[in-house]
Amino acid sequence: MTTSELELRSTCARHELTAEDYPLESARQVELFLDKEQNRLWLFGGLFGCFILAVVVVLAVATITH
Repeated sequence: MTTSELELRSTCARHELTAEDYPLESARQVELFLDKEQNRLWLFGGLFGCFILAVVVVLAVATITH
């Protein structure tokens, strides 16, 4: 079995196996933190919530000023 076949069959992400995709250790640590539990969901949910809040504020300001 070749290495690529082993990586394809693995349940881990490639970056968890090799760490080749990261130029810095800190980037690897951030990715591993986001892989735990629901951290990625909270991050993207928070960013989406901030986007919606910004749209509402812009629409409110545009409505008040016109």
